[in-house]
Amino acid sequence: MNSRERLPSFSVSHKLPGTLVEQVYEGLSADIRSGHYAAGGNLPSTRELAEMLGVSRIVTRGAVARLAAAGYVNPRVGSGCIVTGGSEKRWRGKVLAILPGNHGNYFANVMFNVLQQRLASAGYVFNSVAVPESKREVYELSRLDIELCRRYDLVLTVYHKDPIVDYLEGRGIPYISLMANPGTVKNALGAVFVDYNGLVDKLAEVCHERGVRSVVQVSWLKGMADASKPLRKAGIKDKTVMLKVDDYAQGITHGIEAAGFKDFMKRDLSTCDLVFFSDDNLARGALLAMTSRGIRVPEDIKVVSWSNFGTAPVYIRELTRMELNPVAGGEQVAEMVLKYLRTGSWESDVVLSPDWIDGETI
Repeated sequence: MNSRERLPSFSVSHKLPGTLVEQVYEGLSADIRSGHYAAGGNLPSTRELAEMLGVSRIVTRGAVARLAAAGYVNPRVGSGCIVTGGSEKRWRGKVLAILPGNHGNYFANVMFNVLQQRLASAGYVFNSVAVPESKREVYELSRLDIELCRRYDLVLTVYHKDPIVDYLEGRGIPYISLMANPGTVKNALGAVFVDYNGLVDKLAEVCHERGVRSVVQVSWLKGMADASKPLRKAGIKDKTVMLKVDDYAQGITHGIEAAGFKDFMKRDLSTCDLVFFSDDNLARGALLAMTSRGIRVPEDIKVVSWSNFGTAPVYIRELTRMELNPVAGGEQVAEMVLKYLRTGSWESDVVLSPDWIDGETI
């Protein structure tokens, strides 16, 4: 194969949709499927590809790694990347997950990683697309529009955001709703719910046992964990504070944390015994503010937070929390998705529930 024959049949551009890695991967996979790079031959090296396409080796290495994961090439030490032409792995179908937000979400990203591994082992390609959010509930859908020009066997949408769901339903695209609140899903093929309120009774019980008389609940979004009713039933005074998140420039996660920090730099905590955060990013920002003010937990104020396994706010004491595990959740979701792909029907909805972690902050 001379140098001219080794040239890819495509070019890349910063003006095209998708990252450079995605463009190179799509181009090379198409060249392999078309026979431009024949099975049994060698793909140009990542260095050669970088020079041919005018990109960095970081880009070509990322694209070749995706080709290897998809079964298009077989990297061998000393032999380069041997083109398999897809003969080593025949994909049974493709699954797309839609994630709202600018910079992703920890729980969803971990869950997606588990999904990708499980689906790949069963012969399915798993892709995800982030839909940027310019401000609250306002999404840029052009990238999704392009992505859905491809054929997918199943579409998953995370957090059941109305604009995205309306878009899918308007195009007649069936979908499964992931991480939805109970009662919000109407037209999906099926759903995976998060039981945000699964441990609010436990919170009220622990507060009653430990002499808590008043609680301030802090949230930024309705529908998250709300312990108002069980707290009042237990004779505990309750106040709910909804914080405004308006800093979307660096992503929703940063905006939530910033809202918690800003509010707790000035909030009077002398009238309550315990603060319950319905979001671990809120807790992270608020705990930082409380520490900078010299407020000690649990000596001056007790704290409980909703949390995701692996990303609980770091504090000098272990945080008492309602903890949801994205790895276990990913396994549950993968099992249901694989059943759907095999049978064409969603047997029953899945409910992901948190565990109570009895830390040192109450």
